[in-house]
Amino acid sequence: QPWSGCSAKCNGIRERSRRVLENAKGSGKQCVDEVLRQVHPCNPSPRSPAPAGCTAEQLSDCELAPWDDWHLCSTSCGDGHRLRYRNVRS
Repeated sequence: QPWSGCSAKCNGIRERSRRVLENAKGSGKQCVDEVLRQVHPCNPSPRSPAPAGCTAEQLSDCELAPWDDWHLCSTSCGDGHRLRYRNVRS
């Protein structure tokens, strides 16, 4: 998918995502290492000045919470999937 619009006039994010069209079958290679969602800062973008009317915020690194537990498989037989999430702390 294309990049979304910026989420805020100042210090926002934009994102894009994609989905697995077909899961691997048998001993086929799974899509486990593929990036399915990308997030990028906007207004300003990295190494760009803040837009007019926006103040430059103090820089801080992203901090992630621990991973949640794995959810149950989406199916009892066949091509299922399991998900787990983690939140952004700051």
